[in-house]
Amino acid sequence: MGKGYSRLSAFIETLDIGITSSFKFPVLELLVAVYTALALAMPTFMMPTPSASVQAKMLGVLSGASTLTGFVTSILVIKTVAYDIGVEIERNILMNYLSMPLKRLDVFTARLIASGGIPLLLYAFSQVIALLVKAPSEFFSGVGDAMIMIAANIGPVFFLIVLMLLFSFVVKKGSTALALAIVIWFSRSVAVGILSFIAFFSENWALIKLVYVLEPAAAVRNYYSTGAALPGLRVIETSFEEMVGFLVLHYLISVIILAGLIYYFVRRFEVK
Repeated sequence: MGKGYSRLSAFIETLDIGITSSFKFPVLELLVAVYTALALAMPTFMMPTPSASVQAKMLGVLSGASTLTGFVTSILVIKTVAYDIGVEIERNILMNYLSMPLKRLDVFTARLIASGGIPLLLYAFSQVIALLVKAPSEFFSGVGDAMIMIAANIGPVFFLIVLMLLFSFVVKKGSTALALAIVIWFSRSVAVGILSFIAFFSENWALIKLVYVLEPAAAVRNYYSTGAALPGLRVIETSFEEMVGFLVLHYLISVIILAGLIYYFVRRFEVK
């Protein structure tokens, strides 16, 4: 029992060190205020009519609330995951955690929560706050739909966290990982935009599916709205099963990469 308590205490201490190093007081408190303000200040996109469905109203609120908060979260993840963990690897700090009564999986989990989990929670928190303030009745009458919409919005952030962690482990230098992360993040955003343009204007359903896997929020918007209007007045409608399938596949890709990183850190990770 004493050994278990010692391991738990070491895990909490490692988690606390990670949080305080990435979010020194009062940074975390300020971020909570900024996320709340941005979520509430942004206008509702796709302004619903009085006769619009519950889902359409929530979709409009979340579309507006996620615009700036999504951008801020991406920048935050690049800094806290790619740069901070890269610096810890470069300075051998991450390996020093293993001198504590901790398993490698504990160290990995603590650093992942501190660097990636906090930004992810802040983003999800801002989404919930926006719904509670701007569409409370719709939120409580359609909690399940709201959770799907929020999961679709934060999915790309989770993927970004995993990707930034991969860069940190491969490069093992904070500044290099930061530069690479910025380039890849920007390139991905441009590539997805171009792919979306080509997919919808070519009416290529296979490419549209790829876009929906990369950006599940697009599939969610398609399902809860009237469908995606394509040139020639063609409308592509997504079924509930297809929408959930795109969302699950999106998360599955991230989970597979994360599982590979866990295996690498637990079995093979060393700092030369």
